[in-house]
Amino acid sequence: MLPAAKLDDQLLDICFVHSVSKLTVLRNFHTIYSGNHRSLDVVRYAQSPSVVIDTAQSMPIYADGEFVGTTPVRARIVTRALKVIVGVSTR
Repeated sequence: MLPAAKLDDQLLDICFVHSVSKLTVLRNFHTIYSGNHRSLDVVRYAQSPSVVIDTAQSMPIYADGEFVGTTPVRARIVTRALKVIVGVSTR
């Protein structure tokens, strides 16, 4: 959903998509699939080191396509919270 997102810029990339019909998704499939969906009127994009999302009614929250909970939610960047070990294959 966010092809320009970077792992090391210490910013959350946030994509809000307003309610749309399945027909609208189908009409814009190429735009969405190619990563150019930020140009659509129903899409809002933002970057921030933290975000608070609260809604009048509880709504599902997804991160990287996975359900992670419901609103309200607070998210923030935690520097060096994840250690990554990269192995190099010799094959």
